[in-house]
Amino acid sequence: MPFCTNNHPMSAADVFCGSCGSRKLDQAAANSAGTTSSGPSSPVAGFEQLQVAPTIESKSNRNVKIAVGAALVLVVVFLISKGSKPAVHDITYSLSVYDDAGCDLGWGYYNVLGMDVTLEVDGEVQGYESLPTSGYVGGLNSCVFETTFYGIEEGHSSYTFNSPRGDFSYSDSEMTDKDWTVDLSLGLD
Repeated sequence: MPFCTNNHPMSAADVFCGSCGSRKLDQAAANSAGTTSSGPSSPVAGFEQLQVAPTIESKSNRNVKIAVGAALVLVVVFLISKGSKPAVHDITYSLSVYDDAGCDLGWGYYNVLGMDVTLEVDGEVQGYESLPTSGYVGGLNSCVFETTFYGIEEGHSSYTFNSPRGDFSYSDSEMTDKDWTVDLSLGLD
């Protein structure tokens, strides 16, 4: 029976050992080292054995390096994809009505109560919101109506608010300066 350089039994058809991966010990080397075809009589440590051990170790190191490299690639891809998304903001749309009566508004403001507001970002509709049907008393006896557009991306060239009381457009830098709040008023001369 043939043996590898580490004295593991091998089949005659194998070139490398299934247990350790070392080469098959040729019969002449086995006889000179003291092994016979019936089995090993003493361990054989030769040049081939020294070459095999680093190969086995490098295979496991290579697998570890591949696993670590794959993990790093996944982390980098995650960070790039997360960093490439623009920041989003909630935009507060506020309309203050000045009518000397606080929130007891006259007929001239009938279309403010529950007024629909549309937000277009770069010409594409991003949201529809409605003002409440009742507001709260603000400064100078005004009546304040507010609504919020949630999750609007920054970095666009125009943010346009359309309503029955007028259309107002702002740039990205203007929205940033306003801290993503639109404050409008009616009734002040």
